[in-house]
Amino acid sequence: MEKYGENFEYQKRECLRRARSAEYIAANDARVLKRERLEILKGLMQVKDISLIGPSGEIFLSTSVSLEGTGENEDVMEQLREKQTDADRENGKETPGVVRADTPGFADKPEYLYAVAASDTDDIDG
Repeated sequence: MEKYGENFEYQKRECLRRARSAEYIAANDARVLKRERLEILKGLMQVKDISLIGPSGEIFLSTSVSLEGTGENEDVMEQLREKQTDADRENGKETPGVVRADTPGFADKPEYLYAVAASDTDDIDG
């Protein structure tokens, strides 16, 4: 059981690392703000989907078209609204992020992890 816990924590960290990497790329390269480019990034990052969420919590662009227009949970958005200060940046503290384990239905779909990383730019707000 301890090995499972260690592996799960590693997977959570890796999931958040990839979300932060995707955020960094999207914030610094406006070309990614098109579905075709987001698909390329998804392949490079080796993830199932990438979605961009505006400040209201609404997904405005996703590699899964069915997710567009849906919203993220309010508690997740609240955690992301924690502002990173200049002192945090200087001390190497990363932007806020949230990792969730989701179990849509034991019989239908397996459990999966998803991560949401805050953006430190206003340029990708949908």
